[in-house]
Amino acid sequence: VARTLVEAGYMVLSGLARGIDRAAHEATLDAGGRTVAVMGTGIDRMYPAEHKQLAERIVASGGALISQFEPGASGARHTFPMRNATMSGLALATVVVEAGETSGAKVQALAGLKHGSGVFLLRSLYETQEWARELVDVGKYGMRAHLIDDDRQLMAALRSPHVEQEQLAFS
Repeated sequence: VARTLVEAGYMVLSGLARGIDRAAHEATLDAGGRTVAVMGTGIDRMYPAEHKQLAERIVASGGALISQFEPGASGARHTFPMRNATMSGLALATVVVEAGETSGAKVQALAGLKHGSGVFLLRSLYETQEWARELVDVGKYGMRAHLIDDDRQLMAALRSPHVEQEQLAFS
């Protein structure tokens, strides 16, 4: 997904966490794109520590590391959901690839609907998670998440007339 977005000129935002976040940042960089890592710690606190080289690569390639927390702030149970809500506010849309019932990606999807931005869920998530089915079928905050099967459907939705910005969050 990240490679397709880069080829279409989008910037990718993600949380610099292990798993999907790391994969989104790396795929964006490998495709020659720019990515922004939104941190759940102070800007001077790398979490997870093993992502230091990835963070350096993001900055060296013209991307950015940003944080809403003061320098020196450690990650805590409440800082990562706050980071996810911030990402949804910065992004044109949120694409959720995988997420459990208590995941930060679910928090971000809910925040995206609350902010009125697009929320896209992969069909595999819809098929395995009750909360995903609820967001697509019923919605929340007067908005519904969009179900997508592939990159092509995502790109068609992003090219719709209401889309004006060029940034996308990944979870």
